[in-house]
Amino acid sequence: MAGQLLQRLLTVNESALGELVTEDDLELDRKPTVTAGTPLTDLIDVGLRDQSVAPTILGAVLSELEQQTE
Repeated sequence: MAGQLLQRLLTVNESALGELVTEDDLELDRKPTVTAGTPLTDLIDVGLRDQSVAPTILGAVLSELEQQTE
């Protein structure tokens, strides 16, 4: 389910998401940390490649979007 939502977000908003970057590092269980400054499209790709972290990635993407002021 989370993977499907990530795919839909990416499909519909890819150009806008590519301009936004993460504000904080995101630590993932048994995966490399996603560092601050990573484009949201790259963050979504992590969740699409590994469904076990898709819910965490979805939460992080939504959190990043909440922080946007523009």
